[in-house]
Amino acid sequence: MSISFSQHGRADQIWHKLQTANRWLHHDRLKGYRFLGSIRLSKDDANILLDMVRDSFSNVRPFTFATLVDRFSRHDPQEYWIQLTTLALSEYAYYEDSCAFWDGVCTRFKLQNTQGTQKTLREILDRGFGLLGLVENRRRNRYVSTLWLQSGIPQQNLKHFAQLLQEISQEYGWWEITHAEPEDLSQMMYEFCLKHYPQWGKLITFLKSSYVENNDSVEPISGQLLQGIAIVALELERRGQSPKILEDENQQEQFLQSYCLPSNFFLRSWKNLIDVLTPQNYNYNVKRRSIGSRKRPLILMLDIADSMDIQLCLPPQMIWQQGWNSFQGTYCKIYEHGWEGTIPQSKDLDLEIPALFQAVSSISEEWKWQLKSHTKEVLAEWQCERVASDFPVLIFDAWTGDRLLTSNGLKGNTEIICFFANGTQMELSKGIELLDSFVPCSISGWRGQQVMLTTAQAQLTFRFPNSTQTIQWSQLQSQYPQLRGLKLKGKQPAYLEIPTVWYPPSPVETSIKVLVEDLANRKILTAPDEIIQLKPSSNWQSILLTHWVTQPGSYAVQLWINGDSSMQTLRERWSEQFEVKSSFELSEAPTCLLVAVCDSNQQPIKTPLMVSTLVDFWLEDITLKGLWALEEIQFLINNEEISKTYQKQASNFGSVNISLATWRDVLPESNLYALSYQRRGGVLQRLLAMSAEATVNFVWENQALHLSGLLPRQSYFLTFWNVLTPQTPAEKRSITVLPTQDTVVIPLSDLFGIFHVQLGHSTQTLQDLGWWCGISQISDLSLPDELSDYLFEYCMNLFENQPVETFVTEVRQLKLDLDAETVQQAITALEGQTSYLPDWLDRTLLKQKLQSLLLPKAPPKIIPPVKVFQPSPPKELTYLVALERNTSTTRKAFNQRFAVELKKSRLESSIQLQKDKILPEYILVKLNSQEQLPALKDIVQGIGSGINTAIKLTEWKR
Repeated sequence: MSISFSQHGRADQIWHKLQTANRWLHHDRLKGYRFLGSIRLSKDDANILLDMVRDSFSNVRPFTFATLVDRFSRHDPQEYWIQLTTLALSEYAYYEDSCAFWDGVCTRFKLQNTQGTQKTLREILDRGFGLLGLVENRRRNRYVSTLWLQSGIPQQNLKHFAQLLQEISQEYGWWEITHAEPEDLSQMMYEFCLKHYPQWGKLITFLKSSYVENNDSVEPISGQLLQGIAIVALELERRGQSPKILEDENQQEQFLQSYCLPSNFFLRSWKNLIDVLTPQNYNYNVKRRSIGSRKRPLILMLDIADSMDIQLCLPPQMIWQQGWNSFQGTYCKIYEHGWEGTIPQSKDLDLEIPALFQAVSSISEEWKWQLKSHTKEVLAEWQCERVASDFPVLIFDAWTGDRLLTSNGLKGNTEIICFFANGTQMELSKGIELLDSFVPCSISGWRGQQVMLTTAQAQLTFRFPNSTQTIQWSQLQSQYPQLRGLKLKGKQPAYLEIPTVWYPPSPVETSIKVLVEDLANRKILTAPDEIIQLKPSSNWQSILLTHWVTQPGSYAVQLWINGDSSMQTLRERWSEQFEVKSSFELSEAPTCLLVAVCDSNQQPIKTPLMVSTLVDFWLEDITLKGLWALEEIQFLINNEEISKTYQKQASNFGSVNISLATWRDVLPESNLYALSYQRRGGVLQRLLAMSAEATVNFVWENQALHLSGLLPRQSYFLTFWNVLTPQTPAEKRSITVLPTQDTVVIPLSDLFGIFHVQLGHSTQTLQDLGWWCGISQISDLSLPDELSDYLFEYCMNLFENQPVETFVTEVRQLKLDLDAETVQQAITALEGQTSYLPDWLDRTLLKQKLQSLLLPKAPPKIIPPVKVFQPSPPKELTYLVALERNTSTTRKAFNQRFAVELKKSRLESSIQLQKDKILPEYILVKLNSQEQLPALKDIVQGIGSGINTAIKLTEWKR
């Protein structure tokens, strides 16, 4: 029996019969935050619903939105028929596999696929999205895109999507994905899928729908979806929870709501992603690929940090475009700038273009840069929005240097710099303060003025020779948190102090979740579910970050509401990255750039000058030159406990002399003296320091070195010589000691190897700290892929405590050219008791191996070739190598050692390792004849002993 929406109350009955109000998990969310896919109809129910819609539309002529409304809405004032049709089309997008969406829909509804039919269905969807309060995609083709968005990924593509995510996460890592731009992720996913799986047509269509390519109106849905999944993966790992909780709808909703995900994030089925989200035993020592930036446009900016020139800037980017295959390995150039490069040999690599800057000296109708090949063919093009002919004015943010466009007036940016031609007059209304009436401009015939907005709203008026224009300027009343603190001018947020988050007024008590990340060290500083309670207030309230941020570095802070309430101010996740600098990190001190420090012979010297004895300190004679005439300088002399301050005035020539002998008796005897100076308004500068030999104590603990007894404001460094890579120079790391630090902690978790560690100081010889190795066990050890076969054997010899004789053989094959002093120092340090080495490493054996590195090189032994029997006629045989511990690491170790042993025995041509394409985890060996089997068994048995696993040979027959 046919069911029609035109029957009175029928659509209402169907809506409630399907129990969507109870089954729709998002029905109580705020409008604009609901996903229709959370209804989760079965395919059979979806087909029933589609049949209802088809039958209802079958007799409507003409098929227009107005006719449908006239036919159905008078019987259905709540317009449930529109909601049901929207649901039906969403279910069709999820279950059906037709790539041409509108063709498939019209066929399913038995309608002709015309522009009029599509227009009618789009109008139904437009009304349905509003009635249901759905999350929407605002791109041009937003109807189909929103339907795809409602369930995340169509059903038939879930397995493919899971496989794609598995490979992407292994190549890039979840951390990199969570901190990348969604636009970059969308591009990366689309290009990755297109390259590796071009046959996945519908998935590629979905990925392409959110691929941002010179089109800012496209929302990066796929990038937001991938980023949300990455956030879930990291959170599960951090909380120690199993991904299987996502299979249960209630646990899934509870978990996902507890962490604020991108607003355009929804995934209907998590079943295929359980294995993808299960934590893998990744080797974090392997450097992962970075997510390259997409093609970015040419922009205008003001160089506020240096020259104050107006510049054309091409941001750094990595690009590869279709059609470049014929130009691989050839020369290319951006002629407008002069940058030159080479197209990569492989399309797997992108062309990397660094940040390019060019000062603008004249106004152009169109700024355009082109990348051209060696044949002058245009490979890529960038354009910058020109200066409007009817409004020849350029406006920049005075703090960031960003260009501000005025099509909708100016909002926020309380301090700006306006540039215009000399014949133009700029008039300021009340509420605008003039900070600088003449700012030089790099454009010939132009000048600038710097102004600041002091009231809620004001206006700028520009009078040109033939016209007048007025720009409305208003403060942006932000209802989002703000980061405030002592900030440096520049594009990237950098603070001289730990900033504070200020939260906007809220009429109700607010429960805020906080996440603070240390970006440099890839650490989350806040505890899981860190919550701050804010009371109702009509004023902005502060959230201190000093609870988690305690030292300079790069950080990110995120805030979101704990729970869901229409009264909350912050309805989405707010995040901002920032950098904290300290005074000793600033590369320049503007007030001291011209000051020169000279010794008693009036020769310039570098500061701070370090001396090692009391006599040397008190005999120093120092002169400061380049000061202002008669300028007063403050000097600070101090020891470990007491400080004395003195004022001295510079001469008429801007110089001042300090003879330390005159201050000899002002301080008690000490092992530490220091002399500093400070200009008015400047920072304290160290001139001279004396330090006796300090006793440095150290402790190896928690994958870190804890140093105490270091003198503050001194320059120390650590050297790490890795015996696994003996020819590589020792790695050097600088240490800065703050006055308030008793102990300095140097993390060592990023070091892979067995290291001899030394502490250095600019005035002292290197001090041995002993040996350190952070590898607690070697059962699942994974060595870097780039190791050669010989170096791999050398490292495994050390890890497995193999005999010295074998070690000597491996060293000879490497042909090392070592520094004897470095090796001798390492041997001496190993004899002490300060080494921190794991129990599995035999120290006595390690010492003997190091001593063998100092022995004269002996000529390599000539291994007589093994006689290979050639039966006639030959009969090829294949054997399966069955490893008891068949892990990827064990297989790799076996393969590398097997190749080396075959080379030693001259059996490469008779015994060959085979790679099975269908079963890659199987190791197969092909023999030319049965006569090679004994030699193969000997080789395999020796390797099995070396890698500590049993190996069995079985004849292989397909």
